[in-house]
Amino acid sequence: MTNEAQDPVEEFAQDPVGNGGSGTPHWLIAVVVILALGVGYTVYGQYQASANVAAQREMARTMMARLEARAATLEDNYASLKGLSDETVKKLGLTRAQLSRARATAKQIKKEQQQAADDAARARALADLDSGSENAPAISEDATEEPIVLDAAESGT
Repeated sequence: MTNEAQDPVEEFAQDPVGNGGSGTPHWLIAVVVILALGVGYTVYGQYQASANVAAQREMARTMMARLEARAATLEDNYASLKGLSDETVKKLGLTRAQLSRARATAKQIKKEQQQAADDAARARALADLDSGSENAPAISEDATEEPIVLDAAESGT
């Protein structure tokens, strides 16, 4: 019998792996293809992940640059406002000092006016005593006390 005339059952019996006589099993080829697809998918996933990380890094750099610019602007604004605040405090300090002096002056003037009013009341009381008026008020030793007025009925005359 020649090789070409062999029965397919006998051919299968001679080739126990079922590879059709090529020498490489079919399941091995399938495993290699599946592994190649798995490696390809993993490599593609890594590429996508690195692309996403690069995009996020660039976005973070952009945001960081904006924040640094904003911080510089805020620092300039703070320095400007601090200068204005210091100037206002200095002016307010002068105003407080002036207000304090004005209050002291007003207090002194009020005290002098009270003293002048007390002196005038004493002078009137002395003038009334000198003129002999019966209703003349009594002169008190303390200028802060109210003068005592004696009626004719109270004095017993």
